Amino acid sequence: MHDSYKAALDKAKADWDALTMKEREIAFRKAQLKETIKALSALCGALPDVNAFSLSDAIRLVIHSTNEGVSPIEIRAKLSQLGYDLSKYKNPLASIHTALNRMAETEEIVHMPDEEDKVQAGENLKSPVLPDSPVGDNSGFWETVVNQIINSTPPNIMPPAPISFGEIPELPMRGKLPLQPVELGPKKKK
Repeated sequence: MHDSYKAALDKAKADWDALTMKEREIAFRKAQLKETIKALSALCGALPDVNAFSLSDAIRLVIHSTNEGVSPIEIRAKLSQLGYDLSKYKNPLASIHTALNRMAETEEIVHMPDEEDKVQAGENLKSPVLPDSPVGDNSGFWETVVNQIINSTPPNIMPPAPISFGEIPELPMRGKLPLQPVELGPKKKK
């Protein structure tokens, strides 16, 4: 009887080792396929589903893609143009207005003074939260997608202007300390 337990134990260990080896082979093959999918996706230039973004992030994407103000109606049109599924909302324009109002409260967007129905990026506008890529690795995948979506904009919506950080103050010479502190920006009021 003792020998039958030993044989069963040996068989279980052998099965375990075989499964472990298969797991390694599968993991290696999955890694190969992941890289293949990533490379082929880049070569095909196909845009993944824009519906992976939340409505707020899709709106942020549209606002990031323009230097001019954009109205809620224009946002709805751009979302439709990008293939964003607005049919899941009973009243898409109301949902867009609600998202814009929340963004205005946190100063992500501001209403344009001369055109009240249009909004533009505010000082706190967040970047769209990028969902996980279909291949499980975010290293550059969604950044490429966002750039492709932004570059697919119609002529009246332009890509954002380069970010300017203002003038960089001249630094003191080596070994010499400035007599007064160097001001980097406007003074804050106390």
